[in-house]
Amino acid sequence: MRLIRGISELHQDYDNSSLIYSTGKGAVYTVSEGSVNLVEYGFERLLGTVSYQGEELKAYKKIDAIESLGKLIRKGSCWLEYSDGQRYESDLVKKASLIFCAHNKIKLLEKAVVYTVQNHFRDNEELTLIRYDLNENTYLESELKHGWPQVIDKDCYSVKSSIKGRTVVKIDENLDIIWQFLAEGRAAQSVVSQNLLDIGDALVINLCLKRKRSKVFGATIYCLSKENGTEIWSRYFPMQIYDSQLLDEKRIVVYSENKLFILDNKNGELIKTIETEFDVVPRAVVSLFVYNDYLFVFNNEMSCINIYETDEFACIRQINAAEHKWLFMHRPEVIEGKIYVEVSHHRMYTSLLIIDPNNINAPLIIEEEPSFSITEPSKEQGHILIEVEDISVDDLIRFGETVVLENMRDHGKSFYNETPNKSFNGQVILTCRNIVDPHGKVKDLLETMVERVKYFSQKDGFRCGKGTNPVSLAYKLN
Repeated sequence: MRLIRGISELHQDYDNSSLIYSTGKGAVYTVSEGSVNLVEYGFERLLGTVSYQGEELKAYKKIDAIESLGKLIRKGSCWLEYSDGQRYESDLVKKASLIFCAHNKIKLLEKAVVYTVQNHFRDNEELTLIRYDLNENTYLESELKHGWPQVIDKDCYSVKSSIKGRTVVKIDENLDIIWQFLAEGRAAQSVVSQNLLDIGDALVINLCLKRKRSKVFGATIYCLSKENGTEIWSRYFPMQIYDSQLLDEKRIVVYSENKLFILDNKNGELIKTIETEFDVVPRAVVSLFVYNDYLFVFNNEMSCINIYETDEFACIRQINAAEHKWLFMHRPEVIEGKIYVEVSHHRMYTSLLIIDPNNINAPLIIEEEPSFSITEPSKEQGHILIEVEDISVDDLIRFGETVVLENMRDHGKSFYNETPNKSFNGQVILTCRNIVDPHGKVKDLLETMVERVKYFSQKDGFRCGKGTNPVSLAYKLN
């Protein structure tokens, strides 16, 4: 089990030997046999590749198409790029690239049809659904508003909120409604997963609602017919359901309160209840992930992972990362038998946890950070001095930019920091010695870092300690 620091957003396996990662801010790395190598660094973000008319295209967006407070704001242009570098910018492909921007990860790979939403920065009930067919070159927008789309067996479903409750909708290829099922009640501002589970001829979904005369938000698991949306069975829980997943073809696992509930797929009957020993915390974000014979329970409030075997549900391992304050950002992905979990430590700092299910009790190895010497601002020296030596240029970029921005935030004035260091004059000096740079690219990369730091510090409103001057980065190479 291994944690790679300073990396997020797993993209895909390009050539069966390298995995592609990104910081999400214009830097892209490969990870192969334990080494992390920088391959792209700038103001464009590689989203992934897609097959189009027999050729592999790369999908990009500019860095100014940014995420702010969890909402995507489209400010920059997007495009697809041929392998020879030529950009393809027809109207249809521009729309396709906006689809890429609608998700943190590219979802179009090797798929002809994509359902997504156009105005994805609005509330759930204000989404315009889009159906895009890459092979047929067709692009269709819905007239009605929907929730986020989910595709099962090429059929599209969405769940949206209204003053009446939550509605599950099945949609045809013309974006017309085939059927809809309304679960009545006051819809909660949900922090829970509402993914649809496929159990053959039926769907299972958990909906968080407050019933009439009830003081708390409970939740109900519904099993609906795929054909006509009629209710097959349902089961009510007095507290919120934070996630539900398929264990196998016969069982569903549900997390509510601090317990795991194992239900029969066919009738919703309770098979087993498991105490997790987690604290019952309102609005705690807990997610489930099932792979092979293991159930992973991710608890953001406690920064903890419980791993259960799915026969008797014994907890075979607990990973307690409370001291690191881990947050688990997205549902894990499995590539070539390894489980990849995005972990956030900090507003500016993300990592990837790699779990080998064939060696579930392997010791956790956390990648060591390079040593950066920090001299804080004082009355005698108003700037921040950051010194580093004897590291690769790839690690200098991967860790150095984050160290610079963190120190700007910690000492400067911004809405992130209510107690700035008033001695900080706004300047950060990065001194680099003995950098391993076999390709002679360190100077160009540091120039790019200067511009990127300027961009991010302006976007986040970083100022000097007294709030009068903007912050800036300068570097010295020895």
